[in-house]
Amino acid sequence: MTNRRTYTAEFKRDAVRLDQSTENITSAARDLGIGLSTLRKWMKAAQDAGEQAFPGQGRPALTTERIDREPAGGNLACGTGICGR
Repeated sequence: MTNRRTYTAEFKRDAVRLDQSTENITSAARDLGIGLSTLRKWMKAAQDAGEQAFPGQGRPALTTERIDREPAGGNLACGTGICGR
Protein backbone atom coordinates (compact mmCIF):
# COMPACT_ATOMS: atom_id res chain seq x y z
CA MET A 1 0.00 0.00 0.00
CA THR A 2 1.36 3.42 -0.89
CA ASN A 3 1.34 6.43 1.37
CA ARG A 4 -0.45 8.99 -0.71
CA ARG A 5 0.00 12.61 0.29
CA THR A 6 -2.98 14.92 0.33
CA TYR A 7 -2.86 18.67 -0.12
CA THR A 8 -5.30 21.35 0.94
CA ALA A 9 -7.17 23.37 -1.63
CA GLU A 10 -5.31 26.45 -0.39
CA PHE A 11 -1.93 24.78 -1.02
CA LYS A 12 -3.01 23.82 -4.55
CA ARG A 13 -4.18 27.36 -5.33
CA ASP A 14 -0.94 28.80 -3.93
CA ALA A 15 1.10 26.33 -6.00
CA VAL A 16 -0.73 27.37 -9.17
CA ARG A 17 -0.16 31.06 -8.33
CA LEU A 18 3.53 30.42 -7.69
CA ASP A 19 3.87 28.67 -11.01
CA GLN A 20 2.14 31.53 -12.80
CA SER A 21 4.59 33.99 -11.26
CA THR A 22 7.68 32.03 -12.30
CA GLU A 23 8.90 31.02 -15.73
CA ASN A 24 10.21 27.60 -14.75
CA ILE A 25 7.52 25.07 -13.81
CA THR A 26 10.11 22.42 -12.98
CA SER A 27 11.80 24.54 -10.33
CA ALA A 28 8.41 25.59 -8.92
CA ALA A 29 7.41 21.94 -8.48
CA ARG A 30 10.78 21.11 -6.93
CA ASP A 31 10.55 24.08 -4.52
CA LEU A 32 7.11 22.93 -3.41
CA GLY A 33 8.19 19.31 -3.02
CA ILE A 34 5.63 17.98 -5.49
CA GLY A 35 5.90 16.18 -8.79
CA LEU A 36 5.90 18.06 -12.05
CA SER A 37 2.91 16.08 -13.31
CA THR A 38 0.99 16.93 -10.13
CA LEU A 39 1.57 20.65 -10.60
CA ARG A 40 0.61 20.42 -14.27
CA LYS A 41 -2.61 18.62 -13.32
CA TRP A 42 -3.45 21.35 -10.78
CA MET A 43 -2.69 24.07 -13.35
CA LYS A 44 -5.03 22.46 -15.87
CA ALA A 45 -7.77 22.09 -13.25
CA ALA A 46 -7.41 25.75 -12.28
CA GLN A 47 -7.52 26.81 -15.91
CA ASP A 48 -10.60 24.69 -16.64
CA ALA A 49 -12.63 25.33 -13.47
CA GLY A 50 -11.23 28.55 -12.00
CA GLU A 51 -12.06 29.05 -8.32
CA GLN A 52 -14.08 25.80 -8.21
CA ALA A 53 -11.05 23.74 -9.24
CA PHE A 54 -10.29 22.43 -5.76
CA PRO A 55 -13.58 21.92 -3.90
CA GLY A 56 -12.27 19.65 -1.16
CA GLN A 57 -10.69 16.29 -0.74
CA GLY A 58 -11.12 12.77 0.45
CA ARG A 59 -13.88 11.27 2.44
CA PRO A 60 -16.68 13.46 3.78
CA ALA A 61 -16.54 14.40 7.45
CA LEU A 62 -18.12 11.99 9.88
CA THR A 63 -21.55 13.33 10.81
CA THR A 64 -23.57 12.28 13.84
CA GLU A 65 -25.83 10.27 11.54
CA ARG A 66 -22.86 8.37 10.04
CA ILE A 67 -21.39 7.72 13.48
CA ASP A 68 -24.68 6.16 14.61
CA ARG A 69 -24.98 3.79 11.66
CA GLU A 70 -21.34 2.75 11.18
CA PRO A 71 -19.88 -0.16 13.12
CA ALA A 72 -17.41 0.28 15.92
CA GLY A 73 -13.85 -0.18 14.74
CA GLY A 74 -14.40 1.96 11.68
CA ASN A 75 -13.90 -0.68 9.01
CA LEU A 76 -16.55 0.40 6.54
CA ALA A 77 -15.64 -2.09 3.84
CA CYS A 78 -16.18 -5.05 6.11
CA GLY A 79 -19.06 -3.88 8.26
CA THR A 80 -17.89 -5.84 11.31
CA GLY A 81 -14.76 -3.94 12.27
CA ILE A 82 -12.67 -7.13 12.40
CA CYS A 83 -11.76 -7.67 8.75
CA GLY A 84 -8.14 -8.26 7.97
CA ARG A 85 -7.25 -9.68 11.35
